Amino acid sequence: MATIRKLRGRWQAQVRRRGMKPRCKSFDTKLEAEKWARDLEAQVDRFGAAPDTKILESTTLGQLLERYQREVSPLKRGSV
Repeated sequence: MATIRKLRGRWQAQVRRRGMKPRCKSFDTKLEAEKWARDLEAQVDRFGAAPDTKILESTTLGQLLERYQREVSPLKRGSV
């Protein structure tokens, strides 16, 4: 369940779930905070965990393509 509160003139959303680190983010409007919290909770419900944004920010497209080539391409039909 998300908590939305007003903090120093901005709206802060906090999502706490068992098994994951609490995630917080501040917004200009309460509606934006509620939407972010709702989206994050839906993502956790769908995939089991929210993505770690620090890892996503530091991963390059080249690294993702190399991983795809190494892990997915061999499983495709016609691969050698």
